[in-house]
Amino acid sequence: MGDDSWRLQRQTTTDNLCWACTGVTGTPGDWWLYGNVNVNDGEWHHTAGVYDGSKYYLYVDGELDASKDTSGTMSISSYPVLIGANAQQGGREFEGLIDDVRIYKRALMDTEILGVMSGGGAEYPLASGPVPANGAIHPDTWVNLSWRAGDFAVSHNVYFGDNFDDVSAGAEGTFQGNQTLMFLVAGFPGFAYPDGLVPGTTYYWRVDEVNETEPNSPWKGDVWSFMIPPKTAYAPEPADTAEAVDLNANLNWTPGFGAKLHTVYFGDSFDDVNNAAGGLPQGAATL
Repeated sequence: MGDDSWRLQRQTTTDNLCWACTGVTGTPGDWWLYGNVNVNDGEWHHTAGVYDGSKYYLYVDGELDASKDTSGTMSISSYPVLIGANAQQGGREFEGLIDDVRIYKRALMDTEILGVMSGGGAEYPLASGPVPANGAIHPDTWVNLSWRAGDFAVSHNVYFGDNFDDVSAGAEGTFQGNQTLMFLVAGFPGFAYPDGLVPGTTYYWRVDEVNETEPNSPWKGDVWSFMIPPKTAYAPEPADTAEAVDLNANLNWTPGFGAKLHTVYFGDSFDDVNNAAGGLPQGAATL
C-alpha cells in the first residue's frame, strides 16, 4: 500500500517487525507500533497486524508482541497492495520467504489469529467483544450490555446475575431469554434488575450463540464481569498495609459512587481513625 495507508514490515535497522496505519491520530511518528520479537532467526514466523479503531496490536506466532492505544481512520491509498515490496517507494524489497498472506476487512481477535495460524479460517463461533469490557468498573446503576456475535450465530441466549457460578451454570434466575438483538439493558424499569444495579456489586454475564442448523450449537460463551463502584472510597494510594512509604507521600483515593465531597481522617491509632466523626469535607480526592 505504499507509505500512505497500512503496512506490516521489518524494522529498518533491527530484526523486529513494525506495523503502521497512516491517518490515525497523532503525528507520523505516532503511526508506528514497534515489535520486540526477533524474526530474523532463520525460522518461519506467523505475523499479524491489527487495528480495531482504538488500539494497535502486533502478533508474532500467535502471541501479542506489542500494542498501544490510538484512534482515527486510516488513510485510503491509491497505490496497489504489494507483497514483499512497497508500491510507493522502490528498492524496499523483502529479503526472505513469504507464504499464505491474508487480508481481512475487520479486526481479528487473538483467538481468531490463533485459528488462522493453525491453518484454519478466522471463523469464531463464540460471542466476543463485551461492552462493558470484561473486568471493567461501570460508573452507573444501569447498563446496556453489547457484544460481537459469533460467526455462526442466528440468536443469542443471554445470562446475567450477581453470582459467577449461577451465570456459568445457566441457573434459572440468570437466564434473560433468547434474542436476535446484540444488546441487553439491565438496571432500568421494565428490564432485568428494574430497581437499579447496586453500588459495590460485581455482575456477571454470558452469551451463548445459537444456530439450530449447526450440530455444535449452542456455543457456550465466556463469563464476563463488570463492577459498580462502591459508595465508599476505594483504591487507596499508598495501598492498604503498604510499607516503606515515603514520609512526604500524598494520600490519594478513588471517590465512592456519586461522591462529591470527602471527609478525611488520619492518625496512628486504628480505633481513633475508625471511630472519628465530623470534620470539614473537601472536594479533592487527595491529601
